[in-house]
Amino acid sequence: MALRFPSFSAKQRALMSPYHGTVEAIRGHAYNAGAARTASNRARHFHVDFLARLGIHDYLFLYQTLLEMFGLMAMFVVHLGMGHSLLCKSIKSGTIRRYVAEAASIIVERRQIHQMKFPQVQLAWFHPCKHHGDNRNAPPIQLCIDEIKRWENLPNRREPLTVDMIYHQYGKCISATPHSVDHVLYDFEVIGIYSGVRLGEWAQTDNVRRLDQIRLNIDGTPAAFIISDLTFFGEKKVSPFTRRCTGESRPCLQC
Repeated sequence: MALRFPSFSAKQRALMSPYHGTVEAIRGHAYNAGAARTASNRARHFHVDFLARLGIHDYLFLYQTLLEMFGLMAMFVVHLGMGHSLLCKSIKSGTIRRYVAEAASIIVERRQIHQMKFPQVQLAWFHPCKHHGDNRNAPPIQLCIDEIKRWENLPNRREPLTVDMIYHQYGKCISATPHSVDHVLYDFEVIGIYSGVRLGEWAQTDNVRRLDQIRLNIDGTPAAFIISDLTFFGEKKVSPFTRRCTGESRPCLQC
């Protein structure tokens, strides 16, 4: 009990002992080894995989502000949304929320231990995902989770591309000529990651014949892509539709 309640006196801990024994018995009865192992692995995934990729080895985050932590945890959400989970596959927003919660709990626990060892150190924040006294995730984190949930709820959802595939194609473009097939494919992949989810997000319905019939957003802009949103460029950034094409280069898509 001395380690669990170091700030209380020995007499107070003795009086607390019967209650503490009951609490520990209840905890032991409710303990789920499988769930605890899963939670531990998710927390370790945050350190071993995500932080290691970023070259971060300070797991206490003593010098980071709370806003920096909000941004870092939001990036962890994006990292998980790209399929970098324990099993290297896509996971749903609810599971991502649990990953983030487990990672945050480890940070909180380690900072509490550090505070007990060095009481003279004043920590600037308590939880890496929440404002003090708030039970909700900070907006940068929650917005990323909500976006992943929106993606899950899209009807007739298709995933022809992933961000990793685009990174791979970008790597091939580094050594390719500016007007090569690799560059053209990369341009179409970039636009495809945004417009290739479902037809309703990049094209109007068949019954639209005039611009005044298209579905608009609240700010008056078209809800889906229209032809005026796209511009084709060829060599020297000249549109192939405004000059005679010589055939020496393929037009690439730029948006």
